[in-house]
Amino acid sequence: MLCTRAGGCGRWGRSLTVRRVIGWLLIAAALFYLARDLVHLIHMGRWTATPAGKVWYGISPGSLNLLQAGIERHVWKPLWTAILWVLLRPIWVVLGVPGLLLALWPRRAKRRRRFGR
Repeated sequence: MLCTRAGGCGRWGRSLTVRRVIGWLLIAAALFYLARDLVHLIHMGRWTATPAGKVWYGISPGSLNLLQAGIERHVWKPLWTAILWVLLRPIWVVLGVPGLLLALWPRRAKRRRRFGR
């Protein structure tokens, strides 16, 4: 990554860029799944949002089951209820909200250098 004087690649410059790139990738994935749900709406004639847990289970059922067992046995059993609540939300919401937060992360205020003081 090239650092320009205007963009400034100080201590936080690169991490903010990485956050924004990840955020925009999450937004793109959320828009893909939203478009997919809208296509299903047009073809089927009824709205059915794809839950995040269904997508995860389709990609890697073993890791989802392992996560559930690990959290319930070794971390805190009620935590799985909260995670399950998230997994039952539409995938485009689960990806879009953190994507927006990361992509629109506010920049740190730039310090102005004062010469002669």
